[in-house]
Amino acid sequence: SDEPGDKIIVPATPHRKSFFTARSFKIFAAAALLITFIFAALEIAPWRDNTSNVPVLTEMQFTLLTNHGHVGEFALAPDGKSVAFAFVEDGKFGIRVRQTAAPGELEIVAPTYGNIIGLAFSRDGQFLYFTGNNRLNRIPALGGDTQIVLQHPGLRISISPDGQQMAFVKLDRQAGKTSLVVADADGQNQRIVAARDRKNQFMRVSAPSWSPDGTSLG
Repeated sequence: SDEPGDKIIVPATPHRKSFFTARSFKIFAAAALLITFIFAALEIAPWRDNTSNVPVLTEMQFTLLTNHGHVGEFALAPDGKSVAFAFVEDGKFGIRVRQTAAPGELEIVAPTYGNIIGLAFSRDGQFLYFTGNNRLNRIPALGGDTQIVLQHPGLRISISPDGQQMAFVKLDRQAGKTSLVVADADGQNQRIVAARDRKNQFMRVSAPSWSPDGTSLG
């Protein structure tokens, strides 16, 4: 009414109907979902074509390699046909090897070591390296004389892709640093390629990793 004292309320801005009604929002969401599916299909299609020749694992078999329960560290030969493992007997460690496809174990190191860690096959599978009694040893993979390669080595070694060198991390307690060391496969010609103090020390619980071309370590 126009009676005195009546207030006329005027909106600050003209009222507009919202564009995103419930119905339009559903349509927008459905369209976005459809576009996502189309892009996903376009991305997956080439991948499916490229993997047509890739074998698919349709059946896997597990084989129990040991059953005496006193096994420590192990190493798989480069060709995957044999495995070596440390075992414990009367508190001492030894090494046995066996083929992965056939039963039977061959003891190549008698249980005379206080501990055995860092088993590693040579690249040709002919020799087995291991650290025991604070020495790096090498023995023919089928048994034979044990050769001491290094005194006071690192815990674990890795063999270069060409089989000519080894790498390991060595701890110098007096200097308070760790060093990344490279040597010939027989332990000769040791050289430090990098060193770090204890705050940024190299990890000793795992062996260094060689690049595929053998030119760098990580």
